[in-house]
Amino acid sequence: MAHRLAPQARAELDEIWDYIARESGNPAVADRVIDSITNRFHLLGQFPYLGRARHDLRPGLRSHPAGEYVIIYTVDGAEAVVLHVLHGRRDIEGVIGRYKASLDLRGADYGPRRRAGPRDRSRLRFSFPECPLRRRS
Repeated sequence: MAHRLAPQARAELDEIWDYIARESGNPAVADRVIDSITNRFHLLGQFPYLGRARHDLRPGLRSHPAGEYVIIYTVDGAEAVVLHVLHGRRDIEGVIGRYKASLDLRGADYGPRRRAGPRDRSRLRFSFPECPLRRRS
């Protein structure tokens, strides 16, 4: 089992390294952070279904934490394909929507995500059996 990195993930790792080296003034600190993230890539390569399914973002996506960062990936056959490495405080849904073309490895167009409208919300109401402790109105 192996892992692959999408070009966007490589660029994000470079940005992370640059930011940490610049802010800390110590490239060794940036090296350690990148090493800890890439160690997770190897773990995901061995156990691709280890991360949490993120169907709320896009079908087939998974995420796994790496310190303060979140690895967004998908499983392609026996490989974990790392698509993004984002700081946990970022708007992940916004980034995934912005880069949806890079997420689409098979050429499928998922289109914009649709929010539930008033008609859809009416279908979300549930009916519960009468509970003896529940007050009747």
